[in-house]
Amino acid sequence: MHITNISDTDVSVSGNVLYATGNTAVIANRLPLPSGSSFELLEIPQVFQPNDIVNLQGFNTAGTATSNLLQAIYSYETFTG
Repeated sequence: MHITNISDTDVSVSGNVLYATGNTAVIANRLPLPSGSSFELLEIPQVFQPNDIVNLQGFNTAGTATSNLLQAIYSYETFTG
């Protein structure tokens, strides 16, 4: 998962995975992301089920949850069998 700050200010990023089983795992907690920069949030391959949900939230410099701060690119492979 590649996360990019598309705003003109520094932001922070939080995220979690809500598994279909009802469990939640934190994958980021207010990680700083300067304006225009990006990083790989999940570098190690993860196994997700079809109903698992990845949640991301960007926060402005005041710490307020704000939309339109981030761009996320996911790459995935589907295995059947």
